[in-house]
Amino acid sequence: MRGYFAIGSERISKPMNLGALMRTANAFGASFVFSINAEHRLRAAYQADTSKTAGQVPYYQWDNVDEMQLPRGCQMVGIELTDDAVMLPTFRHPPQAAYMLGPEKGDLSPDILAR
Repeated sequence: MRGYFAIGSERISKPMNLGALMRTANAFGASFVFSINAEHRLRAAYQADTSKTAGQVPYYQWDNVDEMQLPRGCQMVGIELTDDAVMLPTFRHPPQAAYMLGPEKGDLSPDILAR
């Protein structure tokens, strides 16, 4: 197997969405799952993770994008509709990628887009 990927989200506010993120990471074979600036009450909300991902896939929590530490060579890929976005059918996925989803009701922050 060549490469790896991770999946994460910014500003998660609902326990069920954190659980969905973790289940998705587990189901698709992600190397790790992460969140940035998640609602503080979610920090221990593993009840929504019915697949028990936390015991199988590392979960990283960062308070902001400046704290985020990706493995060397890992490229962050923001999933967002912007004027300069590359459409998925033509996007060339990097062999080492961390896919970043935005919050439930909003867009990726300017800090994430800049990174």
